[in-house]
Amino acid sequence: MFDIIGQPIDYNDVVIGQSIDYSAVLMPEVPGGVLVDGLFVRVEGTRDDGADTPMWAVSVQADDLSPEAEIGEELEVEGFTSAFPFSDFSSSQFLVSGQPVRTSAQTQYEHGVISDLANDVHIEAEGYVASDGVLDANEISFKGKTSLRGELGEYEIYANIEAVYESVGTITVFGESIVINASTQLEDERDELVFFDITDLAVTDRIDLKVFRDTSNGELIAESLHRKDTPVDANGQSDPSLVSLEGPADAVDVGLKEVVVLGVLITTSPETDYPGSDAGAFFTAAAQLADASIEAKGTLVGVGATILASELKLDD
Repeated sequence: MFDIIGQPIDYNDVVIGQSIDYSAVLMPEVPGGVLVDGLFVRVEGTRDDGADTPMWAVSVQADDLSPEAEIGEELEVEGFTSAFPFSDFSSSQFLVSGQPVRTSAQTQYEHGVISDLANDVHIEAEGYVASDGVLDANEISFKGKTSLRGELGEYEIYANIEAVYESVGTITVFGESIVINASTQLEDERDELVFFDITDLAVTDRIDLKVFRDTSNGELIAESLHRKDTPVDANGQSDPSLVSLEGPADAVDVGLKEVVVLGVLITTSPETDYPGSDAGAFFTAAAQLADASIEAKGTLVGVGATILASELKLDD
């Protein structure tokens, strides 16, 4: 018995790539008993063994997945995109489960990038309903495997730029080359430049980066880049050595109490804080959880990429 919810029906009678036989099918609440493009349905039926065999539908019930949109209210809507325009990614309007959704340059993207948007992409949109009834999305979260982003290989970096290569569209941070492309969301919080791109970046600029590893070629791609003021220490003095790094561990040394993230060696001292834990429990758990994400705050020390951690957390 199959229960498939929220998938669009096409005239070629395919749901999630599976053929549907509509003969002798009960279709309660389907207008006029006729299936049309864009109708969201709940399908129940059976299928013989084999991925290419058709599903034999017993019933098809229409689902009204469009939310009641009240102007000015916060709204979340999940479903598959349709009526998507391909001319302008920076500001687009499309449908999600029948609800008009609009993106802008301020929209944030999770588990994907702006260029992953297209028709028939499973997303969740969050934001506020404008006076025209359109959901102005603050955040778009990708629910399917639509991106070149893998399940692992996501990083957050707070550090200074070490090099800028405008001609090839990359910057270097912690010794790693990071691609800045048309999908990267750029914001200048330091100088508040309205038009801000890689040509405005310079060595020693402090940036807050969200980065993912492209599963097709291993490149590090910047999903978002925010230029910040230089951080200050406890005495209010500028201290560019203060950094943070979050991501999956490359290696964990329980004995030395060290961890490597994105090729960066993170060392500890007796003063290192482990919120909600201690050194022994932290490193034991980090060594056992292969998919664990390490959050490190500390000071960049010595020659090369080494962080002396003031705080270490485990996000599994």
